[in-house]
Amino acid sequence: MKKLFVLGVIFLLVTAVFVVAVSGQPLRDLGILGERARERFNEMVKEDLEILQKNGFYQAAKYFRTIPEELTYWLQDFVGDYRVRVKLLALSYRNIGNLAPPMVAESLESFRTSLKLGDTPLPQIIIQEGDRGVEYLYVLPLRVKASCLPCHGPHSPYASSIEELYPEDQALGLALGSLRGALVIEIAPEALNRFASRPSKNP
Repeated sequence: MKKLFVLGVIFLLVTAVFVVAVSGQPLRDLGILGERARERFNEMVKEDLEILQKNGFYQAAKYFRTIPEELTYWLQDFVGDYRVRVKLLALSYRNIGNLAPPMVAESLESFRTSLKLGDTPLPQIIIQEGDRGVEYLYVLPLRVKASCLPCHGPHSPYASSIEELYPEDQALGLALGSLRGALVIEIAPEALNRFASRPSKNP
């Protein structure tokens, strides 16, 4: 897979380089997709927390594993095109299947650097070429919230269950506000074009 370049995203500015690179697609449409996906993800995290409280860690973990797939279906409906996927990736993974590949790992490292400097990490766009052709990766930083602490905080009551279910876990003991990982939207240019041409972009 060939990396072309990574751009930081500032929602109110569109650089000439970015416009050419994505064939004139408006930056705001990627921002819309990202924010809608983040909102739906936060709703699903709340649902997962309810499952955790009612049914315990194992059922909550089972539900959480379905979130990327369910988010993918949801976003495909929203975009009106199946050439969209959602992944949850991290440097400190719980499940090794969520380990960020090199390009996304670079974005995550830059997010960590921003946090260390006291800045707010901004979403990034990666343009990559692979077996499926050119794709845009919209990488949104995810920080540790209060809702994350029961399963990822330093005093998790589920530490023994986590160790049993995820013996290689690296995502326990995280501090509030630290980087948890990234929500990554992979979208084909044709799908982005279709979404951009829609008269209404409401869910």
